Amino acid sequence: MAFPVCLVVDDDELIVRSFARVLSRVAEVLTANSVDEARAVLATRSVHLLLTDFVMPDEAGDVLLRHVRDTQPTARRVLMTASRPERVEHFVDEGLAHELMEKPAHISELLQLVARLAS
Repeated sequence: MAFPVCLVVDDDELIVRSFARVLSRVAEVLTANSVDEARAVLATRSVHLLLTDFVMPDEAGDVLLRHVRDTQPTARRVLMTASRPERVEHFVDEGLAHELMEKPAHISELLQLVARLAS
């Protein structure tokens, strides 16, 4: 199987760069720093995996989750959060996100996530 395509979206540039560096070992990585930037990427590229932060200045990550669910329904959607997971668990229960990932994420968690996708 070819490398999966992953889109990492976070308003924190350090997180985007560090996730991209780790994931580039096992995936083609696209990045964005906002929901608007992510929409622009998604207008031209299909992704296998979306990793999006929840709390961002302009629009929240759930807006992007809905967009990807509606436009690229086969993409796996992961909501990242630095806040208490119980604040966002309902997005998984509702099927908007496939899973949650707490930030900061460990390298092994990121690599396992892509490995599950590829299997």
